[in-house]
Amino acid sequence: MRQSESEPRAAGGEPLGEIAELRARLADAEKQAAYYQGLAADSGRRRLRDVQLLSEVVARHRRTEEALASRHRQLLAIFDSIDEAVYVSDPQACEILYANRKARDLFGDIVGETCHAVLRGFDEPCSFCPDGLALVDKEASTHTREERNSLTQRWYRCISRGLQWPDGRTVRYEMAIDITESRRHEGQALLNQKMESIGLLAGGIAHDFNNILTGITGNVSLFPPVTPGSESAQLIAEINEACGRAKALSNQLLTFSQGGAPVKEAVALAKLVRESVAFALHGANVIANYSIPADLWRAVIDRSQIGQVIQNIVINAVQAMPRSGVIEVSAANVSIGAQPPVPLDQGRYVKVSIRDDGPGIRAEDLPRIFDPYFTTKAAGHGLGLATSYSIVRKHSGHICASAERGRGATFEFYLPATDSMAPEAPKEPESPTYCGRDKILMMDDEETILLMGARMLRASGYEPAGARDGDEAIRLYREAMEAGAPFSVTIMDLTIPGGMGGKEAFQRLRELDPEIRGIVSSGYSSDPVMSNYEEFGFVAVLPKPYGLKELRSAIARALAPRNA
Repeated sequence: MRQSESEPRAAGGEPLGEIAELRARLADAEKQAAYYQGLAADSGRRRLRDVQLLSEVVARHRRTEEALASRHRQLLAIFDSIDEAVYVSDPQACEILYANRKARDLFGDIVGETCHAVLRGFDEPCSFCPDGLALVDKEASTHTREERNSLTQRWYRCISRGLQWPDGRTVRYEMAIDITESRRHEGQALLNQKMESIGLLAGGIAHDFNNILTGITGNVSLFPPVTPGSESAQLIAEINEACGRAKALSNQLLTFSQGGAPVKEAVALAKLVRESVAFALHGANVIANYSIPADLWRAVIDRSQIGQVIQNIVINAVQAMPRSGVIEVSAANVSIGAQPPVPLDQGRYVKVSIRDDGPGIRAEDLPRIFDPYFTTKAAGHGLGLATSYSIVRKHSGHICASAERGRGATFEFYLPATDSMAPEAPKEPESPTYCGRDKILMMDDEETILLMGARMLRASGYEPAGARDGDEAIRLYREAMEAGAPFSVTIMDLTIPGGMGGKEAFQRLRELDPEIRGIVSSGYSSDPVMSNYEEFGFVAVLPKPYGLKELRSAIARALAPRNA
């Protein structure tokens, strides 16, 4: 603006001063008009011209301020409409100047608080502030922040940059995008991969272990009768007991590694849940409270395996409350939509929750509780929850846990629901136990098992023959047919390292003899062929390890009339 020849003065002779003072005196249009008239009468046209020039400057300043204020209001309205947490802070004082609706929902009324106290729980400013990079580099800075509260663990992808605030300050703007679900899904995928890798190892160990156990239990079953109560009888009983524990551990390894190839059916979960919890609580000073709706959907499950999952969780809870405690058991019908809260396909599920009031789980241990062989118990082996995880995943379900240190832990698992009714369990036919002079072909890659099997078959009155792989079994079977003395039963081991296994060899044998009677045997009791052996043409199944009684029973089943 062009300078006037003299400073404009009011009627009283006082200078008008700065524009801010003039704005204060020119509050509205009517006062401005009256003031102009008074100046014109007192000082003439020159004075009026100077005041008019100043008034124009003030008007432009006001319009600019109003435009900026309008833009600021629009900006805040836009921030409030964003479904992510946005806040603005002073980089010098670390004071939060603004928080949008989402940030207020997450953190409360935080305006006026310091960002390091509200967002990171620090009493002092952060030694290194990742948000400050936006001010130093003059570009947006992106980083990931993890927040762990007592019950939750959340991750945010934070985008920071400098922003001009209406008062002229350069402030720090940050948008925190919640990426918790994507991180959890990513972690779930990594856990699945890890479990599959370890599962392959565990399954291989269990298979070899079962082969060794078969040699032990089979040969022990061939011991001649001993006097009840004698030292020999006691030794045999202790061997059998030790073999039983080893078999249980091996089966748990197999269930963990493969999920146990569940034999699924429609099951009313309410009864199963109550029975399994009661079984696990037997003898414990812990009580259970139930909240299970009468209209709970049926689930498509393997009754035995899901019972094992419930028992594993409850046993963990009991061990966490050695003196006494309460377990809250609940179930609910859940429909999973397009944006599931857990990594499951859309559909209907039954959710079972088991909560204890024990000491809880440390935040650093929570991500590892389903890892195999991870345990915080001195006497634990860390397979219970790992096995439960594997079983639920094999059922196309999901299992998760949350905990607050000092306030207990909660386990939840989801299972697919169905409208189908549970069929009545068919009565198991009694197996004959007769022995005979039939020829039996046994295929197994373990020399110990072939020798033991031959002893048991001869002791049962059968004529044994052994083959170490599928090719040898096919050759022996063909030669016996050509000689007019075919085998009555074949016992086929599924897994032959480096050779033809039982599944392929048996299909080839069925081409030679459609009436062949086969028994499938394996240390992988969870193999689908073992679970559904009839679909593959076998007439009986013989899981390893087995003894003389189990072998005789399987052969009797194979020799029984097909329509029996």
